[in-house]
Amino acid sequence: MSEPILFPRERRSPRGPRWRLVGVVVPVYNEQHVLERSVRGLRDFLKTGLSYDFVITIADNAGTDRTWDIARRLADALAPVRAVHLDRKGRGRALRHIWSASVADVVAYMDVDLSTDLNGSLSLVKPLLANSLSGRGWRAERTRPAAPSGRSSRAATTCCCAP
Repeated sequence: MSEPILFPRERRSPRGPRWRLVGVVVPVYNEQHVLERSVRGLRDFLKTGLSYDFVITIADNAGTDRTWDIARRLADALAPVRAVHLDRKGRGRALRHIWSASVADVVAYMDVDLSTDLNGSLSLVKPLLANSLSGRGWRAERTRPAAPSGRSSRAATTCCCAP
C-alpha cells in the first residue's frame, strides 16, 4: 500500500501562526530523466514568485524505474518537498489520495514536464484564496486541431480549492 502522507495540522510560518498554504502535486510515472530538474525548478519558481507558503508533493504512481529513489532523495534534501509512493497507476488516483489528506488552502497539480506556464499558474492562486471554488488556465502555446466550427480549442489546466 502507499505510505502515509504527513502534513502538519498546525502550520507555523515566519508570517504568522496560520498563513495560507498552497499544495502542488506532481504525479509521476517512470520520470527519472526529468524529475529532479523539474522539481528543483518548480520549487525555485514558487519560492521567488509566490507570496504564500507551499508544499510540493511528488506522487510516484507505481513506477518501475528510479523515480521513487529520486523522489525520496529530493524530499530529504529540499524543503518543502514531500514524496508519496502509490502501488497503482493513475493521475486521478494520486490526486485524490493526496488532496484528500491535504490541509492546504489551495491544491493544484503540475505535469512533471512543467508544460503549463508557471507564471500563469500564479494568477490562479489569488482567486482561489479569495474563496472561489475553482480556477482555470490554458496552455496557450499548445493548441488542439481546429474544431468543426473552425475555431481551435486550447488544452485546459485546472486547479481546485480544498474545502
